[in-house]
Amino acid sequence: MAYSIDTRTLRPGDIYIPVKGARFDGHDFIDEALRKGASKILDVDLGQFAAEQRLKYAIPVLAVTGSSGKTTTKDLLAAALGQKFNLIKSAENQNNEIGVPLTLLKITQQTELAVVEMAMRGAGQIDYLTKIAKPTHAIITNIGWTHIELLGGRDNIAQAKAEVIQPNMTIFLNENDDYYAYLSKAANERNARVIGYKSAKILDINKAAATAAAKHFGLTDGQIAAGLVRYQPSPQRQKIIEHNGVIIIDDTYNANPDATNFALQVLRETPAARRIAVLGDMLELGGWAEKLHRQIDTSSLDIVYTYGKLSENIPHREHFTDKAVLVKKLKELLRPGDAVLIKGSRGLQMETIIQELGTPGHQQ
Repeated sequence: MAYSIDTRTLRPGDIYIPVKGARFDGHDFIDEALRKGASKILDVDLGQFAAEQRLKYAIPVLAVTGSSGKTTTKDLLAAALGQKFNLIKSAENQNNEIGVPLTLLKITQQTELAVVEMAMRGAGQIDYLTKIAKPTHAIITNIGWTHIELLGGRDNIAQAKAEVIQPNMTIFLNENDDYYAYLSKAANERNARVIGYKSAKILDINKAAATAAAKHFGLTDGQIAAGLVRYQPSPQRQKIIEHNGVIIIDDTYNANPDATNFALQVLRETPAARRIAVLGDMLELGGWAEKLHRQIDTSSLDIVYTYGKLSENIPHREHFTDKAVLVKKLKELLRPGDAVLIKGSRGLQMETIIQELGTPGHQQ
């Protein structure tokens, strides 16, 4: 039994739940759902229904939240824990008030564990998702600058992320993060058990989180290693594409200061004749935007191109305001042996640059 809220992807036999959003009303598509073979129309509050369904299953639910690294950590966790458990995980970016309920509705009698990614753009949203998912375990990857325009400061971001911490849960916290002490204190005050993790290398921190959780769930070192080898990134999240001898790092899903610096370190450690970064604006940074763009570390790279408006503040060789001109430049520049990172906030649709380069799987 599967649930669907979208008639475009509904399959015969699915139960259709008509969800009302800011720009659409699923009730307008009930006839279409029935034409496509929906077995039932279930007109319920999606979040409340998912919460009720979740309570039917006494399984561990591991929530993953944080300013950056959520999806990568979620995918690493699923790869590792999948060596021992029959599990379900959030698909791609299904991490909001729609995606979390849909993830929980995948739980069946055969499910032994659920890995649920949780995102937010404001205070109270993680609390809402937590009340639906009732997590037994959680990971907070870090406290960064994402959505600072909406929340007004990192302290407020930390407070909002800490909404996931519940009494008697086990929470995994990043000891390398500036807010480890704050989050650890919050967990202790709520009678949650803290397990810390850390890494000497920035690129290994998400793997360290997955490893800590996997060990807690009883996996051996061999099982964890075998699982992590099977890790596959979600689309547009550090996806490696090889095209005409050029390595393209597709990290175009979104961007914030922490994630951008992380991606640039990935580029630095990628074997290549030349390392080239193409960086778009990082949005929703409010009055911190120019300063945070200037602080992006582009050292030890051969070429840095920037695109947009705010990204002109990132240290660069050449700045572009016309995407077509940037694509033309890249086509002239790139040669076998190069590695190029392409990253920017969702609003800039940086993936269209990869499409224009003609890479397999990205044709328009």
